[in-house]
Amino acid sequence: MKKNFLFLLALSLFSFSVNLAVAATRADAEAMVKKAIELFKTKGKDGALAAISDPKGEFIKGDLYAFVIKMDGTCIAHPANAKLINKDLHPLKDTDGKQFMLEMTNSVKAKPDGTWTTYNWTNPETKKIQKKSSYTVKVPGEEMYVGCGVYE
Repeated sequence: MKKNFLFLLALSLFSFSVNLAVAATRADAEAMVKKAIELFKTKGKDGALAAISDPKGEFIKGDLYAFVIKMDGTCIAHPANAKLINKDLHPLKDTDGKQFMLEMTNSVKAKPDGTWTTYNWTNPETKKIQKKSSYTVKVPGEEMYVGCGVYE
């Protein structure tokens, strides 16, 4: 009886840890962006930017994190890499030479209610370059947008 209990306990712990390792989905990225947009409405710009930039906050979960970019390319919130804050990201190129941040900004200008951009980026969990797709939505009444991406 005790062996069966220990086996079942070990099996359930293993199953729980496997579930934690499940990769984020596009739906997860869209939900995080929508949650961030709502935060702008309830806490205002300063409150939302502070919450999104918090590396221990609700806008970073493993390799899933939100970020905020001004239309001029300046990063103003990033919980996974604070070194990017106040940097112009438009000149950034991925491994294929694509200026993906400039493309992201142009895409959200054309479709402010939500658009996807695909590029190569370093996964903060694996430290490897992977294909990533980011969902972006313009913050209503502001010249900035929220994004969140998933590694494919």
